[in-house]
Amino acid sequence: MTDSYEPGHATAGAEAPGAPRRRGWPLVLVACGSLIPFLGILFAATALSWALLTDRPRRKLAIGLVVAGSVLNVGGVALIGVLTEGNDTAAGERAAAARRDLAALVGLIEQYRADHGRYPSDLLTLTTAYFPRPVHVYDMVPAGFRVPRTYQYRLAADGASYDLFSVGKDGIPYTPDDVRPVLPDSILARSGYRPAPGP
Repeated sequence: MTDSYEPGHATAGAEAPGAPRRRGWPLVLVACGSLIPFLGILFAATALSWALLTDRPRRKLAIGLVVAGSVLNVGGVALIGVLTEGNDTAAGERAAAARRDLAALVGLIEQYRADHGRYPSDLLTLTTAYFPRPVHVYDMVPAGFRVPRTYQYRLAADGASYDLFSVGKDGIPYTPDDVRPVLPDSILARSGYRPAPGP
C-alpha cells in the first residue's frame, strides 16, 4: 500500500493544498498605527499583544514598529511638556483655569459647611461628598512633569476660616506667582475664605 494524498486530509507537517495562508499584513498594519501621535499608544498595545500571541509572519517587524511608535509617542509628549513649560501663553491659560477652579471650590467649601456644620478637613473630601459632580481639586498650574497635587487648602486652627490657592508656575507656596480665586465682594464677605500672608 502506497502513501497517496487524499483531498481533505493533510499529511503531518505540511499544509493541505488550498488551505488559507496566515498573512502578516494585518498585524503590520495595526503596528503601523502605533506611529499615530497620541492614539498610537492604543494601536501599540493592541499590536504588541497580537504579535506576542500569534505565529503570523512578520511578527518581529510588527514588534519593531510598536517599539518605534511607543518611543515616538512618549518622546512627543515629553517634548510638548518641555516646550510649553516656559510658554507664557500656556502658563496664563493654566492660571486662568485655576482661578475658575478655585472660585468654584470656594462655593463648594461653603456648601459643605452649610451641609455639615463645619469646613472640610481637605479638598479630597469634596470629591467624595459631592460625587458624581465633577470637582477639580488638582493644581495644574506648575509647569513640567510633576506629581499631581491638590490646590493648597489651609484650614485655620479654629476651623472658622481657610486659605485656598494654587502654588503658581514655580510650584512653591506663598510666592508672588501664587494664583488665588477672584471672588465678588458679596461672596468674599460671607465666606470663610481669608488669604493668609504666608508662614
